[in-house]
Amino acid sequence: MRRMWSPVPVSLAAATLLTVLAVGPAQGTTGSTGLPQPKEVVARSIGDQFTGRYLLTSVDKRAKIISGELMVDWTHTDKPFLLGFLLLFKYDKDGRQSSFVANAYPFSFAKGKLSAVISAQGSGDGLGRLSLRLPTSPDEQSGTLRVGDGTTDYAVTYQRLDESASATAALPPAEQTVGGGPVKLTHAGLGPKNAAAYGRYRLVPGDAQAGENAGTYAPVLRLASRLSGDGQAPDSGSLLLFGNTVKKGAPLVPTGIVTLHRPDATDVAYLTDFKWAGDRRGATMRGGSTDGPEVGTFTGSADGDEVGGTLVEDHRRTDVKFIRQP
Repeated sequence: MRRMWSPVPVSLAAATLLTVLAVGPAQGTTGSTGLPQPKEVVARSIGDQFTGRYLLTSVDKRAKIISGELMVDWTHTDKPFLLGFLLLFKYDKDGRQSSFVANAYPFSFAKGKLSAVISAQGSGDGLGRLSLRLPTSPDEQSGTLRVGDGTTDYAVTYQRLDESASATAALPPAEQTVGGGPVKLTHAGLGPKNAAAYGRYRLVPGDAQAGENAGTYAPVLRLASRLSGDGQAPDSGSLLLFGNTVKKGAPLVPTGIVTLHRPDATDVAYLTDFKWAGDRRGATMRGGSTDGPEVGTFTGSADGDEVGGTLVEDHRRTDVKFIRQP
């Protein structure tokens, strides 16, 4: 069997940042930003506690965010100020997966919290707000994130990435939490009634999903979606969910077969050991057969006739969404 997922996706935010950010202890500042000098500049002694490159490790599940990355550093301008770049892979209001990169600017500090507006690159339109508490550990940032036009601040936690971490490595899914606590998949199966989920589902191509409801920013989101893949994103595919006979006389065991058609190959993998809690779903990804070796994981959600999430193998990720066929 061919390896399930193709080469490592490109982190658009990391690639964008590295064009203006000299990473390393000697030169950790951004060059010309094209942004106006903020009215308020955070004190260096405060800002230094937040600079760095961070991976999103946990997020409130209500935010419908899959994964993300945050980078914060000082500008190399006459009057240096903090500038951040935010990358998010998330579900839009219709359940489609999309991705976007945005600025975190300008920053302000008050009552022990560092806050910034999340704004669209280019237009500067507000997309949300980020707030981080003074860190108690040099390698962890925690706070809240507001995205879109909502008013809810969702709990988030970021973990510092090592300086040697690849800027093009895939982002692992963040742990989903409820009110700050992790969502544990405690039930075996596909849901309350396994058979209700059985059937054949068709793939919604990622480029068609990304940015469908983004209005002015749709081209940017579609570009981000393409760059976050490997250049060989699947243009069609299917998911088959069914009850498999594992032992004679025993209940059927939920099983899945994922088929993805890329321009240069067709990839197949098997999903077993399903677990669920609420609308969250998880499974083991195996190669060759339902008894084959473990090659990765699936994490996502199920909502009626839709199943979406992320397939990860060896830190390579493919975001997928399937819709049940009649």
